[in-house]
Amino acid sequence: MVEVYSKNLFIADVLDAVASLVIVTNQEGQIVHCNRAFQLCTGYSLQEARGETCWDLLSAPPAVEETRQVHSRLLSSHFP
Repeated sequence: MVEVYSKNLFIADVLDAVASLVIVTNQEGQIVHCNRAFQLCTGYSLQEARGETCWDLLSAPPAVEETRQVHSRLLSSHFP
Protein backbone atom coordinates (compact mmCIF):
# COMPACT_ATOMS: atom_id res chain seq x y z
CA MET A 1 0.00 0.00 0.00
CA VAL A 2 2.84 2.40 0.82
CA GLU A 3 4.42 1.71 -2.57
CA VAL A 4 1.18 2.63 -4.41
CA TYR A 5 0.88 5.82 -2.34
CA SER A 6 4.50 6.73 -3.13
CA LYS A 7 3.93 6.14 -6.85
CA ASN A 8 0.82 8.34 -6.78
CA LEU A 9 2.76 11.13 -5.08
CA PHE A 10 5.53 10.79 -7.64
CA ILE A 11 3.04 11.01 -10.52
CA ALA A 12 1.39 14.07 -8.94
CA ASP A 13 4.81 15.72 -8.56
CA VAL A 14 5.66 15.02 -12.21
CA LEU A 15 2.32 16.45 -13.39
CA ASP A 16 2.86 19.55 -11.28
CA ALA A 17 6.28 20.09 -12.89
CA VAL A 18 4.78 20.13 -16.40
CA ALA A 19 4.08 23.60 -17.81
CA SER A 20 1.08 22.35 -19.81
CA LEU A 21 -2.39 22.23 -18.29
CA VAL A 22 -3.17 18.64 -17.26
CA ILE A 23 -6.40 17.18 -15.93
CA VAL A 24 -7.05 13.56 -15.05
CA THR A 25 -10.65 12.40 -15.20
CA ASN A 26 -12.54 9.26 -14.32
CA GLN A 27 -14.68 7.45 -16.90
CA GLU A 28 -17.60 9.79 -16.21
CA GLY A 29 -15.46 12.81 -17.05
CA GLN A 30 -15.21 14.03 -13.46
CA ILE A 31 -11.88 15.61 -12.61
CA VAL A 32 -9.88 13.58 -10.11
CA HIS A 33 -6.63 15.53 -10.41
CA CYS A 34 -5.32 18.69 -12.03
CA ASN A 35 -1.81 20.03 -12.06
CA ARG A 36 -0.47 23.34 -10.79
CA ALA A 37 -0.43 24.89 -14.30
CA PHE A 38 -4.15 24.15 -14.66
CA GLN A 39 -4.84 25.72 -11.28
CA LEU A 40 -2.82 28.85 -12.08
CA CYS A 41 -4.36 29.35 -15.54
CA THR A 42 -7.98 28.64 -14.62
CA GLY A 43 -8.06 29.92 -11.05
CA TYR A 44 -9.67 26.66 -9.88
CA SER A 45 -8.00 24.82 -7.02
CA LEU A 46 -7.85 21.04 -7.02
CA GLN A 47 -10.55 21.03 -4.34
CA GLU A 48 -12.82 23.21 -6.49
CA ALA A 49 -12.21 21.23 -9.68
CA ARG A 50 -12.39 17.73 -8.18
CA GLY A 51 -15.70 16.04 -8.97
CA GLU A 52 -16.66 18.56 -11.67
CA THR A 53 -16.79 17.43 -15.28
CA CYS A 54 -14.29 19.08 -17.57
CA TRP A 55 -17.08 20.16 -19.95
CA ASP A 56 -19.16 21.81 -17.23
CA LEU A 57 -16.15 23.52 -15.69
CA LEU A 58 -14.33 24.68 -18.81
CA SER A 59 -16.56 24.61 -21.89
CA ALA A 60 -18.68 27.48 -23.08
CA PRO A 61 -22.35 26.38 -23.25
CA PRO A 62 -22.37 25.86 -27.04
CA ALA A 63 -19.38 23.48 -26.77
CA VAL A 64 -20.54 21.33 -23.83
CA GLU A 65 -22.13 18.59 -25.92
CA GLU A 66 -19.18 18.46 -28.30
CA THR A 67 -16.78 18.12 -25.37
CA ARG A 68 -18.88 15.28 -23.93
CA GLN A 69 -18.75 13.53 -27.30
CA VAL A 70 -14.96 13.86 -27.49
CA HIS A 71 -14.68 12.32 -24.02
CA SER A 72 -16.97 9.48 -25.07
CA ARG A 73 -14.89 8.83 -28.19
CA LEU A 74 -11.71 8.74 -26.14
CA LEU A 75 -13.26 6.16 -23.82
CA SER A 76 -14.48 4.00 -26.69
CA SER A 77 -10.98 3.99 -28.17
CA HIS A 78 -9.72 2.38 -24.96
CA PHE A 79 -7.29 5.10 -24.02
CA PRO A 80 -5.67 4.40 -20.63
